[in-house]
Amino acid sequence: KIYKDQLILYFKSVSGLMSSQLRKLIIGSIEKYYNFMKQFKKYKYLTAEEIFNAQYDPKQPFQRSFIEVDIKEHPNGEHFTFSEELNDIHAKLTNVVKDIIKYSQNVERPDNMFIKNVDKHANLWQVPFIDSVVTEMYSEIDIVINENLEVINKVTDLYQPFEFVMKEKEEIKTFLAGNPSRDDFKKRIQFYQEKEALLDKMPQSLHMNLIKINCSEINNTIRTKINESINDLLKSIQTTNILGKAK
Repeated sequence: KIYKDQLILYFKSVSGLMSSQLRKLIIGSIEKYYNFMKQFKKYKYLTAEEIFNAQYDPKQPFQRSFIEVDIKEHPNGEHFTFSEELNDIHAKLTNVVKDIIKYSQNVERPDNMFIKNVDKHANLWQVPFIDSVVTEMYSEIDIVINENLEVINKVTDLYQPFEFVMKEKEEIKTFLAGNPSRDDFKKRIQFYQEKEALLDKMPQSLHMNLIKINCSEINNTIRTKINESINDLLKSIQTTNILGKAK
C-alpha cells in the first residue's frame, strides 16, 4: 500500500526529473543550431565585389552557404532585388530557436493519467525564452545573421549598370519620337552591345557567406531585354528606310 502523500511526492520527483531532462533536450537542440550558425561568423566578410573579382582565383577562400536566392526585377521596376526578402530570411533563421522552445510547452506530467478532473492536470516546467542560456545563444545567432545579411544586401549593386533595361521600352519610344539620325541609332545600338559584353562577364552564381546568389535567370532576362531593344531599333530603321522610302 502506498499512501497518497508518498504518491504525490513520488510524482513530483519524477516530474522534476522529466522537466530537467526536457530542458536538457531543448537546450541541446538549440546548442546544435547555435554551433551550426557559428560556422558563418567571420572576422572579415568578403563583399560581393571582392568575391566577384576573385571568382577564378584559386586562393580565394571558400564561402559556406546553405540558402539559395535569385536576383529578380523589383515590382516597382526601378531596381533589382532578391527572390526572397532578406528580412524574411532573418526572421525564419532566428525563429528556429523559438520553434524549438515551443516543444517544451504543454508537456503533460505523468500523474495526469490518475487525475480525472482535467482542470487539475499540470504540465512539466517549460523552457522560457528569457532563459539566460537561450537568450545568450539567440543573441549571438542574431548577430551572425545580421552581419551576413548586411553584406549580402549589397550584391544587387553589381547589377546597377543594367537597371536601365526595366524602363527601356518607354525610352525607345521617346528616342524614336525625336526623329533620330543614323549616328544616333549607331550610338544607341553600340551602347546596348557594350552592356551585353559587360553582361557576359557576370557570374552565373555568386557564393556569398551564408547565402548563394543565383544569377543565371536575371542574366537571361537582361540579355533578352537588351536584344529586344536592339530589335526595336532595327525594326524602326527597316520601316523608315526600306518600307517607307520604297513607296
